[in-house]
Order: sequence, then structure tokens, then C-alpha cells
Amino acid sequence: MLNSFVRVMSTAIDARSPYNANHTRNMARYAQGFVEWLTERTEETFDDERKQQFLMSVWLHDIGKLAVPLEVMDKESRLGAREADILQRFIIFDLQNQINMLHQSIDIDIYERRAAETEHALKLVQSANRVGYITEEMLTELRELGEKTAFGPHGEEPYLSPEELTCLMVRKGTLTDAERHTMENHVSMTQKMLAEMTFPRHFRFVPDWASAHHEHLNGKGYPQGLTAEKIPIEVRILTMVDIYDALTARDRPYKPALPSSKAFAILDDMASAGQIDARLVQLFRESEVWK
Repeated sequence: MLNSFVRVMSTAIDARSPYNANHTRNMARYAQGFVEWLTERTEETFDDERKQQFLMSVWLHDIGKLAVPLEVMDKESRLGAREADILQRFIIFDLQNQINMLHQSIDIDIYERRAAETEHALKLVQSANRVGYITEEMLTELRELGEKTAFGPHGEEPYLSPEELTCLMVRKGTLTDAERHTMENHVSMTQKMLAEMTFPRHFRFVPDWASAHHEHLNGKGYPQGLTAEKIPIEVRILTMVDIYDALTARDRPYKPALPSSKAFAILDDMASAGQIDARLVQLFRESEVWK
């Protein structure tokens, strides 16, 4: 019954966002290979019952994403769906500028100046929308653009709304603080959804493990801010393979895939910062189950 439930949930997630189902399958493959390698090569033993309970938590760790809006989960640029509205607005500004010149309400010098301003503003918006990191210089330009207006059919209008400006000023990534909070809430939703199930004894830790994969050893993770002594090895492995696959995945709509060497460099940095288990990162590297 539990295995059937997992397949149903994986199918549902796949139907909403194919990359996430690939993510879960990848994680399950890494996790199974790694715990089998640990059992063979180290003192850490995963018998069949422990392994099955752990793998069940891996398969179910992102079930809460069924409640995350797709416009947040699959947001591939800072503006997302807002980009089309802005492009349409800029076209209208340009057309209105041409109309004003043809009606001789402005001269050619004003027409050319306004056209150049609109063109520059559009290039800035398009660049900021998809660049990997917003520099201080670009932030300054965006703030200035947020205070500028252009002439539309109904008079002066701002180039950008406050919400659009907030999106464009996200320094790294594509999500605003509000959208990131919505995304992070998927772990709480995972816990809430799995709490509705009655797991048999040998699967009793699945809800806790599955919903703790964003906790960090230094207590700065979420949603509960658990510290190292409360984070078992199963969750530490789950967290590590979750990060590794997110970094190396080739089917994410919002970022390029990283090679394994860079992914492990990031994992090492996170371990040095006290976020994840340094020993497990080294063992995972040695296992090569990710190849």
C-alpha cells in the first residue's frame, strides 16, 4: 500500500512539474547506492528494514510541493509571467511616442530622446531579469528606473510597478522573499500531509525524516531550526543528496547544471559552515554512486 501511494504521489508531482519527479528519482538512486556502499565499507549498517524506511522518506520528501503554485516552483526568471506585461507596456510607450511626434505634439529631438530612454530601460529590464547576479551598479540603475515615467495613452506612467521592481532587484536567484517563503513552506506541508497517514512501526520515522531535509546542523535550517544532536544520519544523507542533485540537475528551468566538481566544492563549503555533515560529504564523494 505504501509503495503504491509513493507511485501515485510521484506521478502527481511529475504531472505538475517533470523536473521534480526526476529530482526524486535521482535522489532515490543516489541514496540507495550510498547506504549500500556505507553498509559494505563502513561501520554504518543499513539492514533491509532501515534502508526501506529511509528510502520511503526520500521518495516522499517533496510531497508538499503539490501545494506550491507552479508559477513559484517553476519560476525561471525574476519577472516570471510579469515579463510579458512589461514588454507590452514598453511597446505601448514606443507607439505613443511615435503618435505624439506624428501629431506634432513633440519635436524630433524629444521623440528621439524618449525613444532612447525607453530602449535603454527595456535592455536594463531584460538583462536584470535573467542575469545570474544583480550587481550594485545594476541595483542603482534599477532604483533609478523605478522612479522614472514614460508617456502612455493616459499620460505619464511608471516604467515599472513596485512589485515588478521588487522582482528585478532579487540579488541572486529568481524568487522574491515572499515567493521563497511560499517555496520553503513545502516542508511544513510535507509534514502536515504525511501526518494524515498511519505508518506501520517499521516506517514510523518517515514523516519526521522526510520533512527535515532543509534542517542544518548549525540550527539555521528550517522549518524547526533543529540542531546536530536532533538530526539523525538518515536526514543528513537525505539533505546532502537533495542539495547535490539540485546543483547538478540538467532539467531545472531556472538555472544551468553544475559539474560534479563544483557541486562538491559547494557541499564542502556548506560543511565548513556547519550546515551539513563533512564526513558524509567525503564518503559520498568516495562512493562515486553519483556517477
